[in-house]
Amino acid sequence: MIYKVEETHLTIAHIKRIYEEAVMHIALTKEIQIDLSAVKKVDSSGIATVISWWQHAGHQGVKCTFVYSPVVKEAFSSYHLKLPEDPKET
Repeated sequence: MIYKVEETHLTIAHIKRIYEEAVMHIALTKEIQIDLSAVKKVDSSGIATVISWWQHAGHQGVKCTFVYSPVVKEAFSSYHLKLPEDPKET
């Protein structure tokens, strides 16, 4: 299953709805790709949300992969965090 985040801002102002939508999708499948390619702005709450999705999926036994926009990749890099593998780069 692919869940595409249509919101361009993965920030505190939008995070609750985005987080809940992804969690609902995770509950419906055994494998999910969360597509963040449309994200143009991300803050620390957005980074925390991506990590939370990954952890939540793992606890549910769901394989979770991500497609990242350059902005999301840069945000993780600026915090010296390692991203889960980008399936488009394998």
